[in-house]
Amino acid sequence: YELNRVTRRFGGPVKRALSGGTLALDEASASLPGGRVYGLIGRNGAGKTTLLRAMAGQLRVQGEVLVDGQPVWDNEAVLDRLILSGPDVPWPEGIKVRRLFAIAAARWEAWDQHYAEALIEDFDLDTSK
Repeated sequence: YELNRVTRRFGGPVKRALSGGTLALDEASASLPGGRVYGLIGRNGAGKTTLLRAMAGQLRVQGEVLVDGQPVWDNEAVLDRLILSGPDVPWPEGIKVRRLFAIAAARWEAWDQHYAEALIEDFDLDTSK
């Protein structure tokens, strides 16, 4: 990932016109090489989720968010390689793990069913839940 001067303000058009809105990200820049694990630490409201949503192409921002030199926003080739899900993402009530895997296999061309099955076995997952 390359983040170049990533900025995001929240608030409706009137709030943004009057006060500039609420600043969530202020020209954030970083280079995050692949093959590593990163953590975001900060207080509530510091912009962690906003940054993750921008990186996943779920939120339009000012500045650049790039993966392998390609913009994330509205770029199917990049978006097909990304997923971000969290407690604020609504899932149908009662959906089973096996059904989620079927949805993922249909959505992501790079889905590896053999790897998914290995993880199910390794972690002794009950896919009927």
